Amino acid sequence: MSHITQYNERVKDIKTFLEVAPLHGKLTMVESVKMFGSQTQDAVCQVELPGWRYPVAISKDGSVYYDHFGSQPNTMEKLGGMLQDYNEQATAKVVPYDRVNNHYTEQLENGDRKLVLEYA
Repeated sequence: MSHITQYNERVKDIKTFLEVAPLHGKLTMVESVKMFGSQTQDAVCQVELPGWRYPVAISKDGSVYYDHFGSQPNTMEKLGGMLQDYNEQATAKVVPYDRVNNHYTEQLENGDRKLVLEYA
């Protein structure tokens, strides 16, 4: 029986993800990732998050696969935090920051962060 779940967002900029991921866990470049009872075949990398039993896998098409089975309680936010940081960095690379007058991050009630950009 497999417990693998696919995250609802994809990593569209693998290069940016590879810059952000080591800040959250051990990043390893791989071609496949062993998870509970199965294996992803087309992986680019895996990230071993603290408190997680199995690594998070990023496939060549940017899909994010994870298996939280057997991990420590209250560690799901580590995955969300890593992907939130990735999204903020990826956004910063495509937004015309020369026109941004001010930017800041708001903490939302559900724990997510919202990047706010104020243009001049």
